[in-house]
Amino acid sequence: MAHAPKMLHSRPSLRQRRPCVAQHGLTLMELLVALVLVAMLGTLMVQGVAFFGGSYDAVKRNQRDATHTALRQGWFVSSVRGIVPYGFEARAFQGDATGFETVTLQPLNAEPGMPTVVRWEVIADGPWNVVTYAESGMTEDDVISWRVLEAGSLDMSFQYADATSQWHDQWPLESEPMQWVPGMIRLVTAEGAVWLATIDVAAAPLVTDAMLQ
Repeated sequence: MAHAPKMLHSRPSLRQRRPCVAQHGLTLMELLVALVLVAMLGTLMVQGVAFFGGSYDAVKRNQRDATHTALRQGWFVSSVRGIVPYGFEARAFQGDATGFETVTLQPLNAEPGMPTVVRWEVIADGPWNVVTYAESGMTEDDVISWRVLEAGSLDMSFQYADATSQWHDQWPLESEPMQWVPGMIRLVTAEGAVWLATIDVAAAPLVTDAMLQ
């Protein structure tokens, strides 16, 4: 009896066993979405850098302004603290709302400790009110003058405190002619005091005009 031939079953190849995976790239919609996201991230980064850069500049500007303000006030305080009472009429302390002239041992330009005639004054310069400092030198022509402070549309004036801490618009006082110098001097505006300094000196001068007569 003849045997039927055996059917040979071939093993499926590796390619035949693997599922077919479709290979394709990004669609136009996906590409547009990606571009929009990248643009948004870029805009946020640029805005963040600009914000922090502007904040840094503002901090530096405020710090610089504060330093200049403190420096100007320091000049004023130093000059006023060094005021010495002079009994000579030509060098006696004279002051009103616009400014004062006196002798100080702490001038801003001359050698410290040398009696120097100085004048602080408020002057109008167009729309500005300007505080100036003038210092006499060895001769009448040897005078320096600085623009120390500028303020727009602010009325500034000087005031002088007596022994009871009462403020006056001029000095010396008619009621107290023997008070040679005020105890404090301040620069004020309608908004309040801008500068304030005390005078740390003896109550009376060592030599007066009366002593020399």
